[in-house]
Amino acid sequence: MKKLIYITMMLLLVNASTTFAKGKGKGKHRIEKMKQELGLSDEQFLKLKEFRKANKNKRGGRGEMKALREEMKNAFISNQPDSKLKEIHQKIVSKMSEKGEMRFNKMIFMKNLLNDEQRQKFMEMREKRKGHRKGHRRGPHSEDE
Repeated sequence: MKKLIYITMMLLLVNASTTFAKGKGKGKHRIEKMKQELGLSDEQFLKLKEFRKANKNKRGGRGEMKALREEMKNAFISNQPDSKLKEIHQKIVSKMSEKGEMRFNKMIFMKNLLNDEQRQKFMEMREKRKGHRKGHRRGPHSEDE
């Protein structure tokens, strides 16, 4: 009986640790990989970490966009007045503008952080990552159609 409890506890621990490893720390892993692949100096790496930390609360927002799109869908289906649809649309446009501004600020930061060779490598990594994500798209805009 003790052996069974021990085995069960070990399985739960292993499962919990792998789940934790998959979910948390993705950004940490990505930044370490970036340091290695770009050959960042310790000073560059520290500046990058500080930038990410300073902008951590500004990132995300997927939940907000998803909620706004759902609100738009429900307003459309329930035949809300045009003014209500325009109001929701403005919120969506504003959110998209904020995200675009954040991406631009990150691009400027990275341009000033990296040297010529690192910038070239960074763009290659970005394109590779963009292409990888494109292959995993789902929904009405999927390339499978």
